[in-house]
Amino acid sequence: MKTNRRITRPILVFLLLSLVSFFADFTYEGARSISGPYLSELGASLVIAGSISIGETLSYLGRLLSGLLTYRYSTPRFYWGMVFTGYSINLIAVPLLAFAGEWKLAFILYLIERIGKGLRVPVRDAILSEVGASLGPGKLFGIHELLDQAGAIVGALFISWSIGALGVSSGLLLLSIPAAAAIGLLTASYMLHPRPKVAAKPARSLKPIMKDALRISLPVGLPMLIYVHWATAGFLLSREISIEAIAALYSVAMLVDGIVALPLGALYDRVGKTSLALLPILSALGSVSLFYSSPLIFAVLWGTAMATYETIAKAYVAASTRREERGITFGIVYAIMGLSWTIGNIALALLLS
Repeated sequence: MKTNRRITRPILVFLLLSLVSFFADFTYEGARSISGPYLSELGASLVIAGSISIGETLSYLGRLLSGLLTYRYSTPRFYWGMVFTGYSINLIAVPLLAFAGEWKLAFILYLIERIGKGLRVPVRDAILSEVGASLGPGKLFGIHELLDQAGAIVGALFISWSIGALGVSSGLLLLSIPAAAAIGLLTASYMLHPRPKVAAKPARSLKPIMKDALRISLPVGLPMLIYVHWATAGFLLSREISIEAIAALYSVAMLVDGIVALPLGALYDRVGKTSLALLPILSALGSVSLFYSSPLIFAVLWGTAMATYETIAKAYVAASTRREERGITFGIVYAIMGLSWTIGNIALALLLS
């Protein structure tokens, strides 16, 4: 009986953390699905909407900071403290968008939401890689991404409906309900697994860890230079279709992401890092289709590309890293990815302006 409990408790924690992601994505992806057109409605320009990808840089730099801090303070209490702090900042910023009133405040809140996500992602992913280890790195992140994107789909559909029925502000305010559910489930996860083993002091010094992390980051970071951000795409699409339609398209992208995540994860477990070749191919297809295909085809290709980053890229990082070094390695890799994404999207916005 004791053996069964040791086997099932980590999987239960994995599922709870995946449900945390479901409700968190319900919250912030619902708001992000209309970020471009919402900023446009508040008077922002295309360059401003494209510059919201700065939030991705801040998010990924927050991940770097989080990773460095976990190297310095490798204790279970600190790990969970970073997770709770990040989720709280991430989720509180979203309902406040309802009271923005002008694009500058909304822009800042979108950035704050990204910073919160950045602080908790490396530590959360390190804990996930531990409690879901028996599944294999690809399937682990594939299953997590499936539930993650289910929340994004529901959130985008909810916003699409609520904008038509209640208005933008009321819809954003109601996102506080799934935000509260996420925090409750996170508390349950902590109570079941308060002492993660990944929260151990790395045996190696910081310099070789950073060197390996930079090497690992290249095949997953560079392709993001050519991957269009949804805020940029949403701004451009708002010239042709309504804000409700853009939110609905985002739900399609998230649905595709969720559907292909598990097969992509299984592909990684089968062929390993060879599957990384999909990242630049799908990033290019997703971006080019924005200009040379229908909005629906763009959403499908964009969601497929996103799934490769959320499953194959994460599985690659986890499988290439020692357990006690995953927090800092995830942080460094994510920082490179965010910097690439920001540079590429600001360059695109300037070219189109």
